Amino acid sequence: AATVVSVVGAGVLYRSARATDPLLPSVRAIARHFRQVRLGAYFRFSFKIAFDKNVANLFATLPVVFLGRLAPVYLAGYYKLAFSYLQVPMRLTGAISRLLQVQLPQSYAAGPDMLIRHFRKVTIYSGILSACLVSVAVVLAGPLITIVYGAPYEAAAKVVYALVPFALVSGFSVGMGPAFRAIDRVGSVIAINLATLAVVTPVGLWLIWQFHVYGAAAMLGLYTVV
Repeated sequence: AATVVSVVGAGVLYRSARATDPLLPSVRAIARHFRQVRLGAYFRFSFKIAFDKNVANLFATLPVVFLGRLAPVYLAGYYKLAFSYLQVPMRLTGAISRLLQVQLPQSYAAGPDMLIRHFRKVTIYSGILSACLVSVAVVLAGPLITIVYGAPYEAAAKVVYALVPFALVSGFSVGMGPAFRAIDRVGSVIAINLATLAVVTPVGLWLIWQFHVYGAAAMLGLYTVV
């Protein structure tokens, strides 16, 4: 239902935009030239991006799944709460990454040197910004979690501290995905992530078996660092 509403709304907006911009083609002209579009190339590129995102989501999901199987269930709750808490300051860097999906291809069109220059700046600035936001979140973790969830969840603040390496490295890597997409090397990212999954997962299982919730935090940190 949301998709249908979005399509209808987009059609209305496009029609009003076309009335003020003669360069925009009509819907009939778009349909007439539709067969000339290389759908296969776009589909392959989009499929690789979707596959890569799912592998990245798997990195975040596996520690919770393994923790729920190998440790008391309440520890999985502590871990999930701590992970969700750190996602709040990290949302800003996520927005930066989405903007870079437009900016870095434009930089690459101006030349590889421009892409490298912008990538370095983004890595440094977003990493410093993320470190500042995460530092504030870590200082406030104990009081905020206790106020919102109550004293029984106060122990989750200690898990927040264990997840700090993951948050810091994530802040410095926001430009990584958009950069690989800009140079059309998404397949390389998939290969790297699958190799990381194969190497780190057994180590992470052992860490969770030995150290429970802190092992899960270490597993996620290893995924991110590698």
